[in-house]
Amino acid sequence: DLVATCYGGRNRLVAQEWTKAWQAGKPTSFEVLEKEVLAGQKLQGVLTSNEVQEILRLRGWEGRFPLFTTINRVVNGLLPPAWVLNYEAGASADVGSSAVGSVSDEDIVPRKRPAAAAAK
Repeated sequence: DLVATCYGGRNRLVAQEWTKAWQAGKPTSFEVLEKEVLAGQKLQGVLTSNEVQEILRLRGWEGRFPLFTTINRVVNGLLPPAWVLNYEAGASADVGSSAVGSVSDEDIVPRKRPAAAAAK
């Protein structure tokens, strides 16, 4: 299943098209590609990446998992795709005022308050 997902899954297919668009100088969103490439099917990869990144941020583990952190920044438009090749630098890059966009990590993966604190 893992091999099939890596070589032919919809996340790989859409990621390939997304990267081609970036390389051609015509970046697009995953939402647009879901409609065009997947005929409306939904991707799980971006959602999963955001959920994993939220856990890493809450625990202060971004530096321990630089590949996950960089991929999350790339898929959310904070870094260009080429940064995956230099993922250690990508994980420590200042993306608060990124040249790619004006969004920060905090905007993509907001810190959540514990349920007990939110109830007070």
